[in-house]
Amino acid sequence: MVKVKTILCLIVFTSCLIIIDFNSPLNADPMISYPGTRAKGMGGAFTGIADDSSSVWYNPAGLGLTKSRYENAFEWSQTPGRKLKRGQSDPSKKFDDGELTNNGNNLFISFTGIYLGFFYCSPYSMDWKFSNKEKLGTELAQIHERIRMLGLAFAFPVLKDRISLGVTIEHVKHTLGHLEYDENGKSKLDHETSKISGSFGILAVPLDLKQYGIKFKLGGVYHLKSESSNTLLGKPLSYDFGASVTKSFTSLKSSFLFSIQHGFTQYDAVNNDYNKTSFGAEWSIVPQQKLPLCISFRTGYYTSNATEKERGWPDVNAFTAGIGLLLSDGIPGLEFAYENRNLSYYTDEEESVSIISLSVFFIGKGILK
Repeated sequence: MVKVKTILCLIVFTSCLIIIDFNSPLNADPMISYPGTRAKGMGGAFTGIADDSSSVWYNPAGLGLTKSRYENAFEWSQTPGRKLKRGQSDPSKKFDDGELTNNGNNLFISFTGIYLGFFYCSPYSMDWKFSNKEKLGTELAQIHERIRMLGLAFAFPVLKDRISLGVTIEHVKHTLGHLEYDENGKSKLDHETSKISGSFGILAVPLDLKQYGIKFKLGGVYHLKSESSNTLLGKPLSYDFGASVTKSFTSLKSSFLFSIQHGFTQYDAVNNDYNKTSFGAEWSIVPQQKLPLCISFRTGYYTSNATEKERGWPDVNAFTAGIGLLLSDGIPGLEFAYENRNLSYYTDEEESVSIISLSVFFIGKGILK
């Protein structure tokens, strides 16, 4: 009896997904909160930089070129705060099209050292609620989806301070929970899969003019997917290419960093792709030589275009800003980032999504010297 009930719940759950035709960006670019508070403040254009603990996500090859002996980071971020009913109601349905909300919080924890790093990342969580049209104010069903990752990253310097290769090995856990209400109460179905994934990265410094304080870097990363035949969604296949230029001003005790990046994400499970272009800038300054305080101001912009926009997957334009504070060696630093995403649908409908991120990081070897 229990087995039959489970099968019926699975049929109902799958039917709901088919009926709505994926008219909401499940696990799409608009719903993911990428890790790295500093990187977020720069519009996510970090593949060609990768010089802090978030390199384990953006480009593991950065571990081979970093000057810090070790760095730890703990980051909290909001999930994208959407609450919008998608699509028009169908009189033949018992439920209205789902109301997409994100009530959870995402975490990113990393520990990086010389050529090695460990990390935990929760880039995506979502609650999908279906209201009962026959009984106003009540729910017919709700769906919860979450992705969590635990990974190991390591790098191999090919040429000292010039070229590095990096690899990550990731354990990806995808949880899909379904809670349905009926006349006899409620029935619950949880589906969880665990897959092994990873990424490959390269970071090069083709130009380093120390006498002029100029450094040019190029990077690329390829993220393997974790989808399989028994799960609808998961970590998608993606790749990014980026470049950055740093100019240091010794007399002003400051530096300016500009980065650019282009990437592609492929969602095979729902037949949709995203092309994303990002720009970022950072200005770091030490106000007083006697006080080892480094203040960094960041800003960025990115645009992300869906290939199947007519199926409800929006285009995205986002502005970002952030600030970082680091006192001295051995004292935790603080970072803050704000991101505003503007989602535009094929129906000319638009909405705004805001994300706030906070992180505490610790660097073992000084970056202020």
